[in-house]
Amino acid sequence: MKTKSHSELVSESINFTAKRCRNKFGMTLLFSALCIIIAVIANFFGSVLVRNITLPLYLDSVLTLAVTALCGLWAGIACAVLSNGALWIFYNT
Repeated sequence: MKTKSHSELVSESINFTAKRCRNKFGMTLLFSALCIIIAVIANFFGSVLVRNITLPLYLDSVLTLAVTALCGLWAGIACAVLSNGALWIFYNT
């Protein structure tokens, strides 16, 4: 049985860590994207509902706060921009 040199062990360790980080980043990106899409849709319909019923609530930003808490600042900013953009385009608010 051949023993591995120190450089081979380090190389394998680096490759394993890189694969794990790529998978973790990919899943985090997928989770953030799904959260943003769901939040934008819910924010849009929440805002439309509140305006049609004339309630003094701000349901167009509830899930933006949740996305920011779960996924971070940049996901929250993306959610806010997309939510307000959708409201501006489709509902003229």
